[in-house]
Amino acid sequence: MTLLWNETALSGRDGTVQKLSHRQAEAVVGQPRTDFVTIDDVTLSYGGHGGVTAVENLTMSVREGEFAAVVGPSGCGKSTLMKLTTGLVVPQVGRITVDGRHVKGPLNIVGMAFQNPSLLPWRTTLDNIMLPLEIVSPHAERLRKNKAEYVDR
Repeated sequence: MTLLWNETALSGRDGTVQKLSHRQAEAVVGQPRTDFVTIDDVTLSYGGHGGVTAVENLTMSVREGEFAAVVGPSGCGKSTLMKLTTGLVVPQVGRITVDGRHVKGPLNIVGMAFQNPSLLPWRTTLDNIMLPLEIVSPHAERLRKNKAEYVDR
């Protein structure tokens, strides 16, 4: 797995995008920029310790406003990195923070679309469709109130 780039960009009103150094980006926002995602010495093995190691001693960060591209061959840990960052799996070793919060389980501020989507077999079709609304905070309360209405449709 390779971090292809870790850039900060400033988008102009005319649609142009200008790459900025960390120092330039801090000058634009008027203060030092903090890490939005921090992965600190993370290791995850599927099947527990002694199983298949997916990522080992992984350390990286992405500052607020930056974007990162992660590339590599099949099986190198790209999807595992996303699952770790979104809280779908937790590491055996190390720490992950997103927006200053320790990731201990699924985050409600992110979404992830898999290349080969599948339904969760323990949920009904309707429950699979409604899952994103259950997870995203602004919609969860409305879903609870209106679930019967959705079922009737």
